[in-house]
Amino acid sequence: MVRLKRSDGLRPSLQKKETKKSQLRFYGDEFVFNTVSGLFYRISPTTAFLLRMLEDGVETADLPGLLQSRYKLSAASASHDVALFLNDLTALQLLSPARLQSTRRPS
Repeated sequence: MVRLKRSDGLRPSLQKKETKKSQLRFYGDEFVFNTVSGLFYRISPTTAFLLRMLEDGVETADLPGLLQSRYKLSAASASHDVALFLNDLTALQLLSPARLQSTRRPS
């Protein structure tokens, strides 16, 4: 399962303004900083992979296939993990429900 964990021990410097459109700043595959909320999250390499795919404009409907190919998962496991991941992103306000709906393909 893919999970984001808030890392309270890290405090970013908020003096710099982001000029990039993205609200996420990656620190390797271990941490991501949300430039809007000012929070750091400790992430897994799998989470980093999925977040980077979203940052690159990949549609949410394509994430299970990419996850399945990269990590040799079954289609059911990949779909389940991506659904949990997207729910976590929405709950943490890192992915808007509108964007989630607009990137889903009709079934």
